[in-house]
Amino acid sequence: MERLNPVDQALLEIASVAGMVFSAAAVAAGMNADVVEVEQRCAVLARHQQFVQACGTAAWSDGTLAAQYGFRHAFYQEVCYERVPVARRAQLHRQIGGRLEASYGPLARGYCGRTRHAFCARA
Repeated sequence: MERLNPVDQALLEIASVAGMVFSAAAVAAGMNADVVEVEQRCAVLARHQQFVQACGTAAWSDGTLAAQYGFRHAFYQEVCYERVPVARRAQLHRQIGGRLEASYGPLARGYCGRTRHAFCARA
């Protein structure tokens, strides 16, 4: 983790808040970044088999389509999650949850229960 550039470290930390499997759109919401840029960084990490692997595509109810990735091992997700200070974690949970809520509206609670995203369980 320490060998990665600061942008990739931050990306993985934010991804860990989004969950074991995460959408690039959720990470982009936490980073206040463009989804395409996040997808590109995740693709590079996945190609190098660093921490994450490609897991298809996520389609949200508002029409958002983004690549989906997953941590290669639960240990990686947990280590990245623990690197995030508690107050920052709470902020990220709100940002990512707010983005999902904007997409799913009143269905957001059911979405969280169905997908078991980490931010729903830990928020």
